Amino acid sequence: VTAFVRSSSNRSTIELPGVDFAVGDVMDEASIAGAFQQGEYDAVISAIGAAREANVDYQGNANIFAAAKDAGVLRVIMISTIGAGDSNQATPLISRIALANVLPQKTRAEEELRASGLEYTILRPGGLPPGIIETGGGLLSADISTMGFIKRPDLARLVVGVLDDDRTIGKTFSVIDPSIS
Repeated sequence: VTAFVRSSSNRSTIELPGVDFAVGDVMDEASIAGAFQQGEYDAVISAIGAAREANVDYQGNANIFAAAKDAGVLRVIMISTIGAGDSNQATPLISRIALANVLPQKTRAEEELRASGLEYTILRPGGLPPGIIETGGGLLSADISTMGFIKRPDLARLVVGVLDDDRTIGKTFSVIDPSIS
């Protein structure tokens, strides 16, 4: 496992045995390509998001997809958000307003990934409430009208679960935990 992080990232919570780090910037294609040269990888998980930085949600993801393809890594899991693409109406109006800059970028990134020829799975979590205790109740839904919340540890468990599940290739899922309201 290699985590691609910014030089300013706090790595203390992910410094675990077996986790290597590549330092770079998703807006810098050369640094992404350099990260792929550090080893052989079976898959890429893109969990980037930047509500305050212009175009990162689209261009950063597009750069990752291109670099993965160039490196021969064909499996990509993208963490998007409920409200992107055809799930726009599932999101409450207040969320659509708050994410007005992000949703079009996530939508473009999803479209880019679908057109890339890569073996993709797109996961759209709803709200991500604070807390590090998982509930174990997270689930994947193909229903584009699904909206809800999920804790980050439950999302992470579902991400790992789709990595080797060929049934999820080419699919987009909303990711929620029905036990959280």
